[in-house]
Amino acid sequence: MSKIKLKHSSGNSMSIGAPATNPASDLELKLPATVGTAGQVLQNSSTAGTLEFGNAGKILQVVYGTYSTEVDSTSTSWVDTGLSQAITPLKTGSKIYVLVHQQIYCYRHDDGQGFALKILQDSTTRFDPAHTYEHYFSSDTSYVSVRERYSLSTLNVHGVSAGTSTTYKVQMYLHQTSESGNIKAQQGGAYSMITLMEVG
Repeated sequence: MSKIKLKHSSGNSMSIGAPATNPASDLELKLPATVGTAGQVLQNSSTAGTLEFGNAGKILQVVYGTYSTEVDSTSTSWVDTGLSQAITPLKTGSKIYVLVHQQIYCYRHDDGQGFALKILQDSTTRFDPAHTYEHYFSSDTSYVSVRERYSLSTLNVHGVSAGTSTTYKVQMYLHQTSESGNIKAQQGGAYSMITLMEVG
């Protein structure tokens, strides 16, 4: 196996060797035209085999949005709370960490009533039930209400592409049995917030 040996002035050397197994064809790695900066790593660019220096394991950008318009619903189907935010990734293959603080008001009219919240990416449910918040009223409480800001978070591991915008939003759902009820997002003009972080 051929290799390039770089000898130190004191006698020992460092070698760069060929692959342990024969590649299917001749391969070439092109070095970057710069030496990079402290903390950067050497990685493939958008062209495989052409190397570049880049940041790894860091937050590449943070964007956030707020919403304060009241959304009232008596629906037992999923409806938008109005809270959403778009992000345009800087790197292909990045992960997006989604953090939501959603203000909800829900009035209980019957045992078993409650509500649920979930996060969507581009109108598609991407996240398992562990990332969906649910609240139910018990039989020992009657005609009570909740008005709180609820937190949801998840790491979107679905691939995203550099330069292509993707939007995350929140939906709410009303659980009800025999009596009517209602659920309100941003009740009374209270603020909800969504924060998106691109993880390189």
